[in-house]
Amino acid sequence: NKIDIMSILDKYINEFLENLLNENISHEDLSSNKQNVLLSYLFDLEVSNGGLHQYFYNFTGEFSLETVASLKLTIGSEVSDILLDGVRLFPKSTIWKELKSRRECLLIVDPKALRELDNKFFDCGTFRKQLSKYIEFHFNDELRSIKLLGIIPEVNELFRLKKYSQYVEKLDKFEDILSKPIYRRYLFAQKQIKST
Repeated sequence: NKIDIMSILDKYINEFLENLLNENISHEDLSSNKQNVLLSYLFDLEVSNGGLHQYFYNFTGEFSLETVASLKLTIGSEVSDILLDGVRLFPKSTIWKELKSRRECLLIVDPKALRELDNKFFDCGTFRKQLSKYIEFHFNDELRSIKLLGIIPEVNELFRLKKYSQYVEKLDKFEDILSKPIYRRYLFAQKQIKST
């Protein structure tokens, strides 16, 4: 079963943003890999919905330079260079952290140049695929746990129906992360298979 990484990511990002807005958490509280995913995802979200202008206009613009570094790691330099070129459109190539100052500077940035960069971004076309690869590589254990949770109802039904071979087959690749109760049933199912 192929898992939809981006829908899971949407869920976690929404939870994170809610905590961020309520000031319960900061992006700096995350591991570097999670920061890379968050900043890259927010960049894609903003630019896909309203272009670089929206990205810089909203709170996300505060993290432009951090996002350049994150994009380079998660997606590649083609996309990180687009954001860097956007930063260079600002006076003295400086992005103000403070929202009001950044918005004032954005008024003098050439909108045509921003749209050209938007078009470059849309021409790249592989953003979500690349981000998914980064997530799969750096969050393999977390993804395996999520996949396991997704099959629990199915394997419970197989166990109830005494279809032990199918039960064991489904759980084999998760043996090292099974909870104690599921692991005990897994061992029981293996014994039942051997005794038949």
